[in-house]
Amino acid sequence: MNQKLENTLAKLPTSPGVYKMKDVEGKIIYIGKAINLRNRVRSYFQKAADLGDRKEYMVSLIDDIEYIEVGTDLEAFMLETNWIKQFRPKYNVLMKDDKNFVYIKIDISEDFPRVTITRRREKDKALYFGPKTAGRKVKQTLDILRKVLPYRHCGLNIAYKGFHNNENEVEVTNKVLKYPCLYHYIKRCAAPCIGKVNPQEYGGIIEKVINFLKGKPDELMKQLQDEMMMHAANKKFEKAAATRDKIKLIEEMFEKQRISDANRKDCDVFHFVVDNTKIYTNLFQIREGRIMGQENFIFTGNHDKQEIPSTSEITEAILRDYYITSANIPEEILIPENIESIPLLEKWLSEKRTKKVNIHWPQIGEKNKLLELSLANAKSYAHQQKAKWLKEEVVPRESLENLAKVLNLPKPPKRIECYDISHFGGTSTVASMVVMTNGTPSNSEYRRFKLTTIPHGKPDDYASMREVLSRRLKYLSKSTFTIAKATKKYTEAIQKTQKKPAKNKKQEPLNLENFTLFIKEKSLAGFIEKKDYSSISAEITQLWIDPKFDIKQLSHQLLYRFIEKNKTLKKWYIQATDDLINSYEEFGFNELKNPHEQEGFIKIPHTSLLMIETGKLIEQHKKFSVKPDLIVLDGGKGQLNIGIEVLKNMDLQIPICSLAKQEEEIFMPHESESIKLPKDSHALHLMQRIRDESHRFAVSYSNLAHNKTLISSELDDLPGIGELSKKKLLNHFGSLHAIKNATMDELARVVGKKSAMILKQQL
Repeated sequence: MNQKLENTLAKLPTSPGVYKMKDVEGKIIYIGKAINLRNRVRSYFQKAADLGDRKEYMVSLIDDIEYIEVGTDLEAFMLETNWIKQFRPKYNVLMKDDKNFVYIKIDISEDFPRVTITRRREKDKALYFGPKTAGRKVKQTLDILRKVLPYRHCGLNIAYKGFHNNENEVEVTNKVLKYPCLYHYIKRCAAPCIGKVNPQEYGGIIEKVINFLKGKPDELMKQLQDEMMMHAANKKFEKAAATRDKIKLIEEMFEKQRISDANRKDCDVFHFVVDNTKIYTNLFQIREGRIMGQENFIFTGNHDKQEIPSTSEITEAILRDYYITSANIPEEILIPENIESIPLLEKWLSEKRTKKVNIHWPQIGEKNKLLELSLANAKSYAHQQKAKWLKEEVVPRESLENLAKVLNLPKPPKRIECYDISHFGGTSTVASMVVMTNGTPSNSEYRRFKLTTIPHGKPDDYASMREVLSRRLKYLSKSTFTIAKATKKYTEAIQKTQKKPAKNKKQEPLNLENFTLFIKEKSLAGFIEKKDYSSISAEITQLWIDPKFDIKQLSHQLLYRFIEKNKTLKKWYIQATDDLINSYEEFGFNELKNPHEQEGFIKIPHTSLLMIETGKLIEQHKKFSVKPDLIVLDGGKGQLNIGIEVLKNMDLQIPICSLAKQEEEIFMPHESESIKLPKDSHALHLMQRIRDESHRFAVSYSNLAHNKTLISSELDDLPGIGELSKKKLLNHFGSLHAIKNATMDELARVVGKKSAMILKQQL
């Protein structure tokens, strides 16, 4: 134990709090909570402590501990939960991935609430049901429900204007589709968009949907049965038959899901099974005595197979991670382990639900049988996932081994990068970079490039490929420059780069403390001047590179090294002329819409203020600093020759090839003949997959860029029409064509009379 750690342990308070354990690299490896920080943290280091192999090994890695005191044990629990989600430490039990969660959202603040599926739970007035992992099953359920209850799920904004001239009057904005749509004609939507229903009538439909999603189908069934009997009594037999069919659909959905529960409590049942470091979890949601849903999740202990967390630690992590995002908390939760933190969890969940929540560990009776059923389903889920993953691991491994033989690579390529170019007749030229790791797509590593060196309207695939490869590979080229503080020795060299003052003015003396120099062979190669805004932010006021170097390539290297060296500053600002904005945005800067809000900022004419966060820059640069094992170019020999040229200029040794679409030929450097693989070749399938994915990604970005140009170009050039007005117009009318055809009164209602007159005159 080092002296720093001993000092921390000696000064620990006895209050509640949360602690972070760090390794020698400063990386957080474990986060925990404590009612008494002193007792809890010190217990890890006591000789008599029975921690188990996993925790003992973790303790051997601890180099430093940080902690924060809080007022109560509940505050400690909440802070621990948020920190674990934010930092994802290796030795905490973590939910594998929550990006696939979906929620059912009903925005009850609207006149005609829509029912939609979303991946994010916002802090708004909408009702949410979830999270749910099986998005496909959620869609199927809602499709069946729509046959019974004709709710809307479109993107139209529909406002009710009252009942006039014997009909419902509505105003429709955000016209993203033609309406009424097909769902109205096949009787799957009540069509509020054309006034076929008023908010009260539509509200009755939504109330039934909400009751159904809350697990109260009996209310819906009774309403439908009453409706059927009423239609029959009025001799409206077709309507009665249609209602009968709806009742049958509901019965079929719930017929097999009733369980024996005399108390009919709303209840969640959790169980799990551990296989190596993966924890396969099952959840039964029981509402009104029925299993309303089943969800499955995967948690991970950490990366070392021998280190399996305790069952109590797993149980607490499952409850913590699921209910932090859950929109529906029942009155009772059944768990497979009696854990110490049950009172704390009950208190937390009761506050979230605003009603009492009880957590039980049943060992006998009907509730224990429910746990056993959940365990059986957890084992089944583990078996299915294991079989799926084994298949996914074997096929890419065989493909990569085959590809290594075909391309004569020293080893199977772990990281493959593929590049493609897309444009519309020479306009909106873009490029894509798609990454595969161990034969599977790494979506978070994908990158898009808006190309800037290609003349408008003159397509040049070779020049485009040269630009994108140069922009990406410059992160890998080695810098031979030394970073140093400015000294008087270089004062004259710096002054020569400055603008000459007017005849009657003297050159202002340099404040060398603000300058950072980049030296090559004892000569000044470049420098950066900064101006401090505060203790956490600064502005880069000058970036100068000796013209004899590659300015674009070197400026990225110097900026990154400079910001990384000064990473105690959280934000950096820079003023850029219009022709340089794209270059800085590629580096990671974002243009500020309200630059005057930055304290100490003095506007330079014809420039924009940009800002970057240090942490995000370093994270991005680390990803781009990973060297690919293979580069694949979409194209033939021409594209390959460009790739070889760029690698040579940057003195990089990376295997490269190209794949031509027409004959599916693979071209290799210094080989006159192409490689044609059999159609059933695993290696060819892998190459086609990454090539097609790169093409898809490039085309989607090109379409986006092209559509943006088409929609915004005319509005952008109009004097007196700002960004806010433009958004209002496009949201209300839906397209530039609709804006042009709108009347003066229609335009005035959206942007006012003055702007409406400008629009009519200019368009």
